[in-house]
Amino acid sequence: MNTTLTSGQQAKFLQILDAKGVTPALFQERLESGALADIFDPSARVERPALRAALGLLGLPGLGIEAFPGATLTPFGLIEFDGAKPLGEHIAAGRFDWANDDITPARFPLEGDGPVRLEAALLHFGCGKSSEAVVSTASSLDAANPWRVAGIGALCAFAALHPDEQRKHPVVALGFVGEVHGHRPVPCLGRVGDERYLDLYDWDGDWGGYYRFLLVRNASASASRS
Repeated sequence: MNTTLTSGQQAKFLQILDAKGVTPALFQERLESGALADIFDPSARVERPALRAALGLLGLPGLGIEAFPGATLTPFGLIEFDGAKPLGEHIAAGRFDWANDDITPARFPLEGDGPVRLEAALLHFGCGKSSEAVVSTASSLDAANPWRVAGIGALCAFAALHPDEQRKHPVVALGFVGEVHGHRPVPCLGRVGDERYLDLYDWDGDWGGYYRFLLVRNASASASRS
């Protein structure tokens, strides 16, 4: 196995050390800690947002979507729903051809206890990602007004406003993990032919590159409906 770094890779590594103000003493400390050995272990699965959280690097600027090659964040303007209304009304508003009966208020509570107004966006990676990786990536994108993975209320509101999106690709809401028949599912929008459904998919395991993940955040004063 060839382990010789290119001159460009070595230069980039030194550039990062210089940009971070790493002194020889600090470098030696991190080297002796074994942390670098863990990061460069071929079996390690390094997700930058999760690594930031594990290191306690809080209060840093958001990474931005550009920090994730191949990923996209597509805004969809505002969504609104009333958390005081029964879950059944939200599901009915989505005008689905079919909805899983296991999606109940006890298993998937609504966000808020009154009117909720949020900005919405779809996060797409184009490659397999775990649920944990999606959640940590979402929270790292914008430090000033953080995104978060959506819950069932936002998912139904999104489906009502943008019914054709789930005909293009499945849309997942990772904001609350239920417990159904010994499994840990999350709500997902999908289709069979032209029919739209609201179903439950497992939290565990990786999501394929064709999935989109619904993100929401507090609506800013400048936000407008798409």
